[in-house]
Amino acid sequence: MRIYIADLCYLHDWDNNQPLPLNVAYITAYLKQKNPDVSIEIFKDPRFLIDRISDDPPDVLALSHYDWNVNLDLTVLRHAKKIRPQMLTIMGGPNFEADDPKWIKTFFSQRPELDLYITGEGEWSFARLIELLDNHGGELGRIPVEDWPSSYFSFDRARWRVIHNPGNPVARLDLSTVPSPYLTGLMDPFLQDMRLAPIVETNRGCPYACTFCCWGHATKSKIIQFPLETVFDEIRYAAGNTKNLSGYFYVADSNFGIVKRDLEIARVLQECSDTHGVPKRMYIYFAKNTNDSVIKIAETLKTVTHMSMSKQTINPEVLDDI
Repeated sequence: MRIYIADLCYLHDWDNNQPLPLNVAYITAYLKQKNPDVSIEIFKDPRFLIDRISDDPPDVLALSHYDWNVNLDLTVLRHAKKIRPQMLTIMGGPNFEADDPKWIKTFFSQRPELDLYITGEGEWSFARLIELLDNHGGELGRIPVEDWPSSYFSFDRARWRVIHNPGNPVARLDLSTVPSPYLTGLMDPFLQDMRLAPIVETNRGCPYACTFCCWGHATKSKIIQFPLETVFDEIRYAAGNTKNLSGYFYVADSNFGIVKRDLEIARVLQECSDTHGVPKRMYIYFAKNTNDSVIKIAETLKTVTHMSMSKQTINPEVLDDI
């Protein structure tokens, strides 16, 4: 089974701030740990993916799905199904209303090239899908729905109904079981791309439920942390090996500064800035409730980033409605 997995974006020679495809690399690293012989390739540039599909179409095509790459995904899906109609096509990400059947029907009806959508954390769910496909001849339709995790959504267009199994919930991941895409070498080709900037994730989850944001909803709010030494090693590896022209660096956490160890992470980031000249600039989502830790982190990183302070609204009527 040949798998292509992609986190697509619009790439331009003058834009050096697009993040590496860390999201799909985590899924890839987890899958390869479970199945070392799996054939899987990671893509960021849609042109490379389209050419690769044309030259050597995969059995499975998986795409991350966000507001900013919706049209790219649709273009690639259409191309893939023209090249190989039996190809299994999958999307995953937060841009999906999993609790609204009417919305889901509209979503799939507008994407006839899409076979399956995966919600929530993707590592375990995607690895489970490949296992199920291996056990059922590579065909999604042969997998009993009662074996589907609750993270899977498909659509029976003949009967106009959503296919879903809510009775098989997916637990949150123990992040210590997820191999590092940096330290396993999966990120090396992308670190060499001058247009792409390193991105690290030190924890997942958000304790808040802001109505305009999917972060807390997507991960059930509980914050789960990656091992601290792994985070340190990833930052040093990415900073020492990136060829990004702008020296840009992302922290993917929803609330950097919400846990005490974030100050230690900030010191390693500043150490790398002093040693490697990377990061030169950083993009950080600081903790929503500004505290002493956030202030100290901002002081530590003051040469490479600005401190942000969050407010949902200061309108008393809106606050009352919320």
